[in-house]
Amino acid sequence: MMIRTKAMQSRGAVTQSLPTARPGARIVPALDRRTETIIVGAGIAGLACARRLHDAGRALVVISEDVGGRIQRSCDGAVNLGAYYVRADYAHVNRYVRLGRRIDRLAIRRYDTDGRAYTYWDRRLFLHLPQAARFLRLLLQFRRRYDNLKQRTVRIGQAAAIRSDPALGRLYQQPAADFIGQHQLTDLARLYLAPGLHGTTFASLGDLTAFALLLGALPVLVPAYEFTARFDLLVDGFADAIVADTVTAISAHGAGYHIATKAHGPLFAKRVVIATPTDVAARLLGLPATKRGVAAHMFHVTGTLRDPYRQADIHLFPETEPTLAIARQEGGAVLVTSRQSDPDLDRYFTNWRVVEHKHWDPAFHLIGHNLLECEQGPNLYLIGDHNIVGLEDAYLTGLYAANQIISKTGAPDRVTGPSFAAHHLATSGAPSPGS
Repeated sequence: MMIRTKAMQSRGAVTQSLPTARPGARIVPALDRRTETIIVGAGIAGLACARRLHDAGRALVVISEDVGGRIQRSCDGAVNLGAYYVRADYAHVNRYVRLGRRIDRLAIRRYDTDGRAYTYWDRRLFLHLPQAARFLRLLLQFRRRYDNLKQRTVRIGQAAAIRSDPALGRLYQQPAADFIGQHQLTDLARLYLAPGLHGTTFASLGDLTAFALLLGALPVLVPAYEFTARFDLLVDGFADAIVADTVTAISAHGAGYHIATKAHGPLFAKRVVIATPTDVAARLLGLPATKRGVAAHMFHVTGTLRDPYRQADIHLFPETEPTLAIARQEGGAVLVTSRQSDPDLDRYFTNWRVVEHKHWDPAFHLIGHNLLECEQGPNLYLIGDHNIVGLEDAYLTGLYAANQIISKTGAPDRVTGPSFAAHHLATSGAPSPGS
């Protein structure tokens, strides 16, 4: 199925057909200078916010350089070159995806620092059964609190919800290494947790918090699936409100905000929602402190895998390796994730060809324990995966911002006592980040 965009022949854009998995935005020659709400960024959080506002009958414009953000399918549709899986508990996101193969824990191989492979049910696990039992109990406790957290984030905001649960607040601040030592999980962490988190978070255990560790381990309890995003469903009804452009600066102005864009010039909105990656949001809003980013190269490869790499669906490597993960796809394609721009593919393939390469820098911001507020100023919202990395969590931040806007629609739009970020916007310019 194809979705046709109405890209106008303006600034080099031409009418084109794009796959449903990644529809394009449109460049319009004349855009209304004033609107009720502008959403900057069309990743999962920005589109969630737009979906909710549209369903409530509110006027909106989404400004973004693309649609999908870090959910990106390869050009031939064979692999995800961004977010790789969804969990079964993604109650909102899973409405807008087509589920693929379930990720079978028994079809995952981990590798130790000596290059030896072992599976989920390897005898090593049974040598450390007391540690496994302790970790399972801790993970179950975390899941109950985390499920409750997700329900509350729609009402009180993500940062406030984390702070309101003392146990989750401590996990959010505690280094993963301290958590592992506190609960005597050293062997389990080294053999099982470290390779899995290395392959999915692109970070070492020493860089993570206890909260991130437990969140990354949830697929032990909750089924996970490969997926194809259905953005055609998510943007149904408001696709024409998505505009291709780059926001270069935002400044408070009277009862709203001026938004400077590259292609369409200055715009004005009563309400602004920033739904960009953290580094872009930090430049636009002048955020004082954020988490540090992690980066990765993702390669769509065709070829013949060597033994033992053709004997399992997914291979996860230790923190000492530059290769993060190798995942075979049902159609025969292979996804290789690496820290290196030119990984040694001969090590894994007898013959190979790189079909597509995507460098994510940053892939997401994960290292640290900074909490960013959704409300950055009067009618100025920040949404996304800044606090919790995950598609469902990012979606929920978009819902929260939309619900706040809907509840305030019709009330006077007054600028009273701007926050640090709003003051920064009113008194200084910003660099020219992409949106």
